[in-house]
Amino acid sequence: PSDEEKAVLERAKQSIENNTKLSKYTNDKDACDKQLQKVGEDCKNILKLVENVELVNELKKENALNYSYTQKNYPDVTEQDLNNLLVYAKTHYDFGQFTQSLQSLRVYHELNHKSFAEMSHKYQWGLIASYILMLHKGTKKQALMQTYFEEAAALLVEMRKSIDKNTYNAARVALNNAEEEEDAEEEEGEVETNEEEKSKEELNLEKSKAESLHMYKQLRDRLWLLHMSFFVLLSPINFSGKHHQVFDFFCEEDSKSNSKNLSNRLMAVIETESPYLIRYLFGLYIVNRKRKNVYLDQFMKQLLEYVQNHSVMASIEEQYPELYKNDKVLAFIKALYIDVNFDLAIKLRDDVMNDVKGDYLLSRYSQDFSQNLLSLILEHYLCVHKVIQIPSIAKQIGMTDMDAEKRLVQIIRNARLSGKINSDQEIQMGDHMPNFYNHIVEKTERLTNPNALKQAIDQYESSENTSRKIRMKH
Repeated sequence: PSDEEKAVLERAKQSIENNTKLSKYTNDKDACDKQLQKVGEDCKNILKLVENVELVNELKKENALNYSYTQKNYPDVTEQDLNNLLVYAKTHYDFGQFTQSLQSLRVYHELNHKSFAEMSHKYQWGLIASYILMLHKGTKKQALMQTYFEEAAALLVEMRKSIDKNTYNAARVALNNAEEEEDAEEEEGEVETNEEEKSKEELNLEKSKAESLHMYKQLRDRLWLLHMSFFVLLSPINFSGKHHQVFDFFCEEDSKSNSKNLSNRLMAVIETESPYLIRYLFGLYIVNRKRKNVYLDQFMKQLLEYVQNHSVMASIEEQYPELYKNDKVLAFIKALYIDVNFDLAIKLRDDVMNDVKGDYLLSRYSQDFSQNLLSLILEHYLCVHKVIQIPSIAKQIGMTDMDAEKRLVQIIRNARLSGKINSDQEIQMGDHMPNFYNHIVEKTERLTNPNALKQAIDQYESSENTSRKIRMKH
């Protein structure tokens, strides 16, 4: 790292030490242990459940871990015990004992029976941070890490929905108070006209400030959550569970079409505040590309449409000129999908690999990038061109004619494209077949609507009756 990068790392390290008690735990372990013992005594009733990790995991899988369960099986647990459990978790987190912190917050998250409107749920930020630290810590317990990954991915979606629902009490209370004061003044009707106008101006100003504060908090929290999401979704865990969890955070359900679309709210934040995160969205696609599924196809299709139709690259060039100049992943995306410059995209492959190997989140997936970059180029090339000269493309990508032909045929099959090779070593592309998974979704999507399902059954019965009559006639 350069001197400037070393200085940034040193400032980050100092910030962590100033905002936590890690250095205190290192220098005065005995005193810290006494403090941990004290906060443990304050919530000893609930710790009986927290420390039984196997039982907690089993109850979570069965969705049986809730406040009612504790009241029945742990009658000594009170509301104060739950509050003390938060202090217990925060203390362990400050002292760097993230395993205990995570286990405590996992239990609290399930036992917390209050609605979001009743409390700020600040603990969720500590919970997602604890998940991240454990996922990146590394352990041989792959099954446990897999559970943590799935829970963290689900928590990201839950937190995003909470932010989207405009549930910040401070802003809402300020607005409600302002409206109540305005109504009270109208009822009294004893204030002079000029004072009334002044009062209304002050109320409008207060409303405006409350709304601005609310919007700022939303933007800030979305931005924080976006950055934290990549530490979860690009964690070292070899994800092999529910594919859709990887992309659920970035998608919103469309009630009209009963489908999932890329979240405009999140993409707007990325475009205006952190356009450099596009590289990590692209990284998510690369990492999960080998798991061919409808969620992946929809995600990448909508991501590319957004990048092509919006000024994301222009925003990066304007706000972060040095980043735009040095980020080879973004340069590759621009060359291939915006400028459709295949020669430049091919030349950028080695630069992209060097860039990825120096990225903390993407470096562990450098093999996925190595295997997929050329496939992406060739797949896009096949979609754009009607006739492909095999010797020409083989020379460009540094392969023999035979190897290039095999690679192109493999890509045509995997992408379910239509093409054939003639005797002149040319591939003639036909009309591109629709993606198989999208085809299935389109055919079955309407069946989720009860009226459409009834209509389909009626049509089937009608056609069966018609067929029966024809057979009887003959």
